[in-house]
Amino acid sequence: MFEKGKPRHPKAGRKKGTVNKSQLAVREICAELGANPIEFMALVMLDKLPKTKTIYEVTLEMRINCAKELAKYIFPQLRSLEVSGAIKVTQTPAEELAQKAIEMAKNGDSFSTGPLSS
Repeated sequence: MFEKGKPRHPKAGRKKGTVNKSQLAVREICAELGANPIEFMALVMLDKLPKTKTIYEVTLEMRINCAKELAKYIFPQLRSLEVSGAIKVTQTPAEELAQKAIEMAKNGDSFSTGPLSS
């Protein structure tokens, strides 16, 4: 039970990954109908829907919208960040970078191992 000023119990609240009732209902309906919205959007995007009398022409706009929706499930959505505090930026002269690259090449070192400064 909640008490003001006291921390909540460590096991209180919804567990990570728990599906809420509305999500569960949508998943159950889709399962009953054998519907997979991701598969449908992919078929629309590729213009590979079965041609029937009830299906209309798939426009480019429809395909783009499906691609945008599908992208949300494939690529994470980036969020903007605010940086507070000072940011130190250093510049290394081109000659110094070139010399370091030559040394690394002579030693057989990889160029992707980290910063070029020693």
